[in-house]
Amino acid sequence: MRIWAKIFYVLAAIAPSITALAADSSEADAPVPLYLNRDFLWFCATFVLLMFSIFLLYLHHLMVKNRKLLQDSEERYRILADNSHDVLVRLSSPDNATYFSPSCERVLGFASGELEGARFHERIHEDDRKTFDAIFAIPENTGLQIIFKFLRKDGTSIWIESVNRVLLSPKSGQSLEILSSWRDISERKKSEEELQQYRLQLEKMVSDRTEKLHSVNENLTREIKDREDIEKILKRQNIILEAASYCSESLIKLPDFESAINDALAKVGKAADLNSVFICENNLPDDSGEITTNLKYEWALENAQRQSGNPILQDFSFSSSGFERWQEILENGGTIYGNAAGFPENERGLLTALNIKSILVIPIKSADKWWGQISFIETRHERSWSEPEIKVLKSSANIIGAAIERQHMQAEFNMLVLGVEHSPASIVITDMNGNIEYVNPKFTKLTGYTMKEVIGRNMNIQKSGVQGPEYYKQMWSMLLAGKEWKGEFQNKKKNGDLYWEFVSISPIMNNGQITHFIGFKEDVSERKAYERSLKQAMESAESANKAKSEFLANMSHEIRTPMNSILGMAELLQSSKLSPEQVEYATAICTSSRMLLSLINDILDMSKIEAGKLDIQKEPLDMLETIEDVVHINSVAAAEKRLRLIVSFEQGTPRYVIGDAIRIRQVLINLTVNAVKFTKKGHVLIKASCLETDGISAKIRIDVIDTGSGVPEESQKFIFEKFTQLDASITRRYGGAGLGLPICKRLMELMGGEIGLTSFAGKGSDFYCIFHLPLMSSVPGRDLLFDFESGPVSILVADDNHISRESLCSQISALNIECESSEDFEQGISLISAAARKNQPFTLCFFERDIPGFDIEKLKEASDSSEIIVLTSESQVPETFKSRKSLIFMRRPLKISWLPDLINEALMKSCRI
Repeated sequence: MRIWAKIFYVLAAIAPSITALAADSSEADAPVPLYLNRDFLWFCATFVLLMFSIFLLYLHHLMVKNRKLLQDSEERYRILADNSHDVLVRLSSPDNATYFSPSCERVLGFASGELEGARFHERIHEDDRKTFDAIFAIPENTGLQIIFKFLRKDGTSIWIESVNRVLLSPKSGQSLEILSSWRDISERKKSEEELQQYRLQLEKMVSDRTEKLHSVNENLTREIKDREDIEKILKRQNIILEAASYCSESLIKLPDFESAINDALAKVGKAADLNSVFICENNLPDDSGEITTNLKYEWALENAQRQSGNPILQDFSFSSSGFERWQEILENGGTIYGNAAGFPENERGLLTALNIKSILVIPIKSADKWWGQISFIETRHERSWSEPEIKVLKSSANIIGAAIERQHMQAEFNMLVLGVEHSPASIVITDMNGNIEYVNPKFTKLTGYTMKEVIGRNMNIQKSGVQGPEYYKQMWSMLLAGKEWKGEFQNKKKNGDLYWEFVSISPIMNNGQITHFIGFKEDVSERKAYERSLKQAMESAESANKAKSEFLANMSHEIRTPMNSILGMAELLQSSKLSPEQVEYATAICTSSRMLLSLINDILDMSKIEAGKLDIQKEPLDMLETIEDVVHINSVAAAEKRLRLIVSFEQGTPRYVIGDAIRIRQVLINLTVNAVKFTKKGHVLIKASCLETDGISAKIRIDVIDTGSGVPEESQKFIFEKFTQLDASITRRYGGAGLGLPICKRLMELMGGEIGLTSFAGKGSDFYCIFHLPLMSSVPGRDLLFDFESGPVSILVADDNHISRESLCSQISALNIECESSEDFEQGISLISAAARKNQPFTLCFFERDIPGFDIEKLKEASDSSEIIVLTSESQVPETFKSRKSLIFMRRPLKISWLPDLINEALMKSCRI
């Protein structure tokens, strides 16, 4: 406004002159020159004024823009200041503070806003205010370090060390503000005062004793020597204090941290009259929690032995090396010091190996964690470490630790900046209204805009209009709620070209409030084009696959239909009246037809799998009933070979899952058929167990274990390959084309599961399948068992096969029913009799038909007190048993899913009795 006022003032001053000149010229009769023409003069004045105004407006625009950039820069520095451990202060005058960092509350006891303005100045001790005010006389490009006493909010006084630097105005070059870093050095001042007090006490003691030394010359000499030693100690403390102060300043000012830290170690080492100082950095604990440390920085006198490169100090383990005591002390903030000869024997060996005569070890903390340790070494002679000396060196260690922490923070910040600048993704930071405050080079390269062109502008400059208002409304609602938003935009470049971006936008929080938004954007135009071409290719491929699938379906129908007809006619022929020779022929036709139909089914299944047209269904299924169905399908073949088929469904295994029941049953049937086929005697066990579950899905393992001949180790690696069998004799003896196991393997892969084999020649085989299946959200209801007051429910299982017996008992126990077992028939009869005598008869008894000593008459007598079920492998009940109305004969293996119904029925019978 002052500039505009001056402009109008000048114009007002020259206007009369121009008017008068124009009037004079108009009164004369002679022709008026153009430069004296009144209209011309007014035009020229107006034009000059207009040009000058435009120039001033342009200057004003530049000033606003520069002010915005300055404010952005100040905001970034404010964020860094807010996270500093020291108190950062900005002063515009000795009695006016414009800013205190948040650490103000921890160090000074005041919230940052409570000290702004002139209020802080009255908290400075009156004796130190003059010293404090002197910081505003600092020359340009220099710093000043002062120490003053400050009165905290709680009334206690602390000593503050302030490092100050002048901030110059970029326009005038004049002093703008003072930037100060305040640190609480009360502990250090306390140490200095204690040292001074100690010195005064010693001096007083020497003075008092000097008065008496005129009588004892020998005592005088001794006292003089003591005084010299004390002076030497005090002088060393002062030198160390000066070195510590130098370290604090140099570690802040020197840009090269490596040089600064080495210089600091040299200063402290020489001041303390040591010949070696080194710093070790701890590694992160390994899986066992063991902490190791590495030598990182070292200073040593020229003639001293250096430890850099010494393998002992690389990955040094405290616990493995017998230094657990050191680890515990240092981790808790304690110090370790003394002469090597006074350390425990297990620690003395390492100190001797490093030629250490005396040592002081102080922990270094970074972010309140044990970062490492600094070791002060004396290798020339033993040394006595005084308490004041330890305190001063500990202060030095704290200064170095703070410097290391600042260096780590700076390195992390630089890495973050470097990562953003070189990110392959476009990165944009906006304010709450979507106005751009920062873009990285990738953004400018992709969009064609320069950074100057977009800073301050709204992100709407990239809108293409493809996405509607609702799309952006949903995005903003999520962002303003503090949530991350991900989606795709078709945006516009500077030249008008459209391109696709995948965008992830997150709010930036400060004290729980959203201040900015940051977006990570990836150009996905090529991916979009590829997806379009891929979609077209997939449509073409699906069309071709559909034709192939129809061909396979037609082949399946055309081949299976006549084969089923041949098999049906042959079975009808078998049941008619034929001569023995004709029966043999009909049986051969049936057997061959079944083998050929099975082979055709395998070939067609494999063709569909390889063509990718075999779909895996996801439907509710009962895993227990599926396994039992597989067992019963193979029960006849097993009975013909007198093999026991056993089902073990371990407790805790999910029963109701989501999967393809047909394909799971097909895999298990193939494995069980093979197990029965290649087992001459013994049993086949189908065992289900749960490997892990999270309540939503489960990892279920099903093992088909046989007692057959087993599979040699050298043959196991190709047993799941197509058309592969162990040797040619197997094909001649058992038939088959070698497609069963390959189909199982492919089906398991399609279902996202695994199949494998564990086997040893002559010791049987264990073919296992691992299914990853979702659990049913609601489990089908199951009738509860009747509950009677007459007594507890109990069941007896009598079976000589321990696997079958234990499996059935386990399933009964899972129903919370008491179960007893017997491996001998006579023992089982005795248990029934004993229970009857106690008036606690068994609710239900299961007896295996093939148990040694089986006697139907004894079993009939025992059935008077308990319901008895006889498990038999025979397809029909023998004629001799049909008259035994009190006994129930069931074909084994017993379906576990039938147990609740059988128990309920037995309970109802006992209730009627």
